[in-house]
Amino acid sequence: LGWCSTTAWAAEASPTSSESPAAALPPAAAAAASSAWSMGLQGRTPPWLEARCSVAWTSSVGKYQMPYVAEFGSTGFFRWWAPLLEPLDGEDTEVGLGTYLTPPLAITREDGSWETGYFAANRFTPDPANSTLCTCEYQGQAGPGQPRVLADYFIAKVPNSRHLPMEEACAPYIQQCPIDNATASRIIGKPFIEIYTPCSPLKVEAPWWAGLVALVLLVIGLWPGVNA
Repeated sequence: LGWCSTTAWAAEASPTSSESPAAALPPAAAAAASSAWSMGLQGRTPPWLEARCSVAWTSSVGKYQMPYVAEFGSTGFFRWWAPLLEPLDGEDTEVGLGTYLTPPLAITREDGSWETGYFAANRFTPDPANSTLCTCEYQGQAGPGQPRVLADYFIAKVPNSRHLPMEEACAPYIQQCPIDNATASRIIGKPFIEIYTPCSPLKVEAPWWAGLVALVLLVIGLWPGVNA
């Protein structure tokens, strides 16, 4: 798996902060950061993360039918649809939803490699425990044309929390995540991994009223090519 083997990734990155990379944010700051980010006050999904990806490999070997789809939308959420090899609770596809709870921190390097880390929350169905997972998550690429890789380090699992907003379920656990994936691997341990190849830009859909406007322009003769 090359650089995505949890220790090679980002090994040369230098910390940009003097704070301990695993230090927890003060409760008030954590709550404020989570609330502000989830309400869109600090921005949307970073443009370089927006994509629809085919998951070619996962560390949960033997659980899913490969490949499956993961999508990182523009509005601060990510989703996945993973067919299960063995149905659970009558369901044959795992459907997941996640969100960023802290602003993503990006690192780029002269060799073309990059990574982005953030604290996130996600949940999926079917899940008998109805849990919310709170994680330090990293995405990166060894260089142009290389597979994109996600590494997910589990900080907390909050059972019976599906009825809560994800930011509320994970609020007690929000942390300043380690500065990069290599540091996270040393401090936290082994992550869950997904390898994405290929990834393509999200399809930009026209607003609902675009067709109506085109029809009106066509009727009154203002559409290009009409009455030319």
